Amino acid sequence: MQQVIGRLVAILDVVTGENQRGTWQRGGFVIEVGNDYPSKIAFTTFGDNIGLVNEGMLGRTIQVTYRAESREFGNRWYTDLKALRVGMYQAVDAPAPAPVAAAPAAAPAAAMPQDNELPFDI
Repeated sequence: MQQVIGRLVAILDVVTGENQRGTWQRGGFVIEVGNDYPSKIAFTTFGDNIGLVNEGMLGRTIQVTYRAESREFGNRWYTDLKALRVGMYQAVDAPAPAPVAAAPAAAPAAAMPQDNELPFDI
């Protein structure tokens, strides 16, 4: 499983169908990732996972846990990103830097020479 964080930009329509096991439902959603050159990633949801996102989440930053799966059909390969979990993303504040230990107290400065004293021999 992998995770990605992005802004929810679209919720895809639910499609239903029938197969030998009964009725199925497929939905999905799209997130946008990246700052300078954003790209979009589409995820697929099936059955109970169709409700992972809702209209109230549009425009919000979410974290998606997903599984990538590829399959072959007619000599061509197709890849699905199947969303397994979705949660609202909460940015974690960076921990405050550790306080810097105070420097040890400096030794007292040597007394400055008086006008009639020179700090060196002549």
